[in-house]
Amino acid sequence: MFNSKKVDLVLEVYRGGIFLHVDLKKEPEVFYKNLPSNIAKDTSFKNVLKDAVLSLLDQFSKKHSVKVAKIFVFVHGDLYKVKSKEIFIKHDNGIKINDSLLKSVVKKEFDKEAFKNYTLEDYSISSKVAYNISPGFFNIPHQSRVAKDISLSLLQLQIKKDAKDAILEATSQYLQSDEHLHFLPASAIFLSFLPNVLDMRAVLLFDLSVETSRVFFTYNKHILSSFTFKNNYNSLIGKINQKLDYGFELSVSELELYLEGKCKSETCDIIKRELEVFKKELTREFEQINYKNMLVSSVFVLSNSVIPDVFAVWMKDFLAELFHSNAYFANNYASFKSKDNILGGSLSSLLLQNKDKLYLDDNIVIISQS
Repeated sequence: MFNSKKVDLVLEVYRGGIFLHVDLKKEPEVFYKNLPSNIAKDTSFKNVLKDAVLSLLDQFSKKHSVKVAKIFVFVHGDLYKVKSKEIFIKHDNGIKINDSLLKSVVKKEFDKEAFKNYTLEDYSISSKVAYNISPGFFNIPHQSRVAKDISLSLLQLQIKKDAKDAILEATSQYLQSDEHLHFLPASAIFLSFLPNVLDMRAVLLFDLSVETSRVFFTYNKHILSSFTFKNNYNSLIGKINQKLDYGFELSVSELELYLEGKCKSETCDIIKRELEVFKKELTREFEQINYKNMLVSSVFVLSNSVIPDVFAVWMKDFLAELFHSNAYFANNYASFKSKDNILGGSLSSLLLQNKDKLYLDDNIVIISQS
């Protein structure tokens, strides 16, 4: 028997697993489902993902007799692409900032050539996100402000078609309509919650997921460009396992022990060498995008619970040395009390706590910043 209460959920989707975050106005509650790294030839990723999402939603519904109001979907790794554009509006006498103005700007700009013919064959446009609005304001439909200068970023979010279709089908029985399902780029949400006291002029955001490393260059919280790197956490563990022959899980444990200064002498040298090779290969990928010509004031590593905090902190230190800049670490899931976690909580919990600062209309998501 369902009660009248409704809750919002956040689905975080990676190649390696899915998290379901529940907004229950108390301690964060999280459900997790691992996704197999090797999918059988006669099984599609879409079906595997759909079954995993259904399994998590079934666990949630059996534990909580409440209805679902909205589901926010964070996509990570190679499951999404982002195309960005900066928009500036100047009005000598001042112009009223309200929902109708912003919707008209978004519609007009997305009709322009800059966002045409960008969708790749296996991706589909899932949402149009306007964020980093200056001057900042909340509850857009309920208040208007007058400003002479307005700047905002427009993001065109593109999601792998099989991933999007799987999520749409799996969530359909829990939502009244697709209008209550909102796909969001984790990178943009992360930038919107970064403390304003930090140096945000030119930022490198390193989205560290299990099977993909994504790099975003941003300026004043506007995403300017993004790149996908071949070297990632799984590739490193795979190479360590080739040398140790311990199996994947034990190789992960050995890497953690090494980074904590607790490894056995016979494995220390092997892991040290593989980390040095990993550094060189990552540096080579950065060189391919001419990183030395990019002035970076701060580096942020966005991680998740699948990846040990100690490795994410190692990545932070490596990137700080590479770019000669301040570096910060944010775990998107578990490290609520970690001194290294710059967000002070998970990205999903922050979104659920501040969802009244989101304006949702059709395929437009406007993220207001304080």
